[in-house]
Amino acid sequence: MNTRNLLLTLAVSSMILTGCAVSVVDWGIKIESPVKAETAAYSDEDIDINFLVDDRSINFDLKNKTQNGIKLNYDEISYISPGGASLRVVSSNIRFADRFAPQAPVVVPPGLSISETIIPAQNIFFRARDMAYYGWDVLPLFPNDSKTYLGKGFGLYIPMEIKGVKKEFMFKFVITSIEKKK
Repeated sequence: MNTRNLLLTLAVSSMILTGCAVSVVDWGIKIESPVKAETAAYSDEDIDINFLVDDRSINFDLKNKTQNGIKLNYDEISYISPGGASLRVVSSNIRFADRFAPQAPVVVPPGLSISETIIPAQNIFFRARDMAYYGWDVLPLFPNDSKTYLGKGFGLYIPMEIKGVKKEFMFKFVITSIEKKK
């Protein structure tokens, strides 16, 4: 595939994934737990993980620092909304129509990384009656006026199988800044 076709394919895939929406807010976040940090990054002896939040999804880069594979079961990962609701998530490689179907686990090989985008399954819907847009769409993570979320928390529960042992991470975040994109 030549470069032009590859770029076109990536652009179309991105529009399908996001429901043709673009992020309108830059969400500044920091981790409150498992260890307080002034950034959205966490590191221990097994993993390095960095988070980025946009209007409709949470993105993370996970590096496996062990000599064994790390298993992620997406059916066990939960997004914890600012209101405290625990919501099922889907990974970016799931078709929106299959958002409530079981997801295959992913293994991160030793010393390697994955980049992933996750979306609460309940936020994905088919817009069939809107004349301006017909197709799959994703509701915002934070649906009200963005300023109401400043200082508020949300979370991700991410259990991982590391060295054959289940290790549970409850990442709690706080929104530290909100900047509207121009």
